[in-house]
Amino acid sequence: MSLRRAAFAVALACNPPASSEPAPVAPVEAAPPEPTCEEPPPGTLAWLPELPPPRPELPPGALRAPPADLPDRTCPWVLFEKDGELAVRPLGRGEAAPAHVRAPVPVMPPAGCRPCRWAGVVTVLGPILLAVRPSADSELAAEAWIGAGMPPSPRVDVEPAPLVFAPLWFGQSGLGDSTLQGPPWALAPRLCDRSLVLLPAARLPGAGVEEPPPALVRAAGVYAAAGAELLRQDMPVPSDMSNCTALPLELP
Repeated sequence: MSLRRAAFAVALACNPPASSEPAPVAPVEAAPPEPTCEEPPPGTLAWLPELPPPRPELPPGALRAPPADLPDRTCPWVLFEKDGELAVRPLGRGEAAPAHVRAPVPVMPPAGCRPCRWAGVVTVLGPILLAVRPSADSELAAEAWIGAGMPPSPRVDVEPAPLVFAPLWFGQSGLGDSTLQGPPWALAPRLCDRSLVLLPAARLPGAGVEEPPPALVRAAGVYAAAGAELLRQDMPVPSDMSNCTALPLELP
């Protein structure tokens, strides 16, 4: 055997020819389907976006932790009516959401709120609703209420109380262009830590030239659910309002 043939035989022994049979491929397991939000129930009246929780200030140079993945809080909330009863609930991600997340929260609308326009927002303390009764002779509002289920309870995040309401309007309505436009002053909601605070705010041009009505001043303060009403509590308004968040509701 020549030297060239010997070298070829050694190379063939070390590198056998590739087989014509295809190499086996390991099966790829399909990823489980991502759970989707439930369909809104029949009779849905309003969608409630979620208000992000406040982000505490960090010292200079500190790193903020990435947001936690909360799959049961990624679906929107809705206000709906069933058999004449109102309720709010999140469109939980099917069985992936805990039972208390899927459970509806009863809504006890204020008297005279038939019909009403509805809006709302979901906060760290649960949903807050704005109910507006439209005027019979114009496109303006005739009355407005704020609704929440915030009793002074540490379990409010797990077992939200039924939503009950308090009026936002006090005093006589102003007249403009021969149309009643509501009172010049009203209460505006703020979320201060774990408290709902209603404070006087001017709602019509020129309201600043007069003092808010005494009834409105007396009604301002910290509110919490008590029975079938949202009532002012005997506690001081936070002195530092910089820690309070104005709710993104379009007040009438």
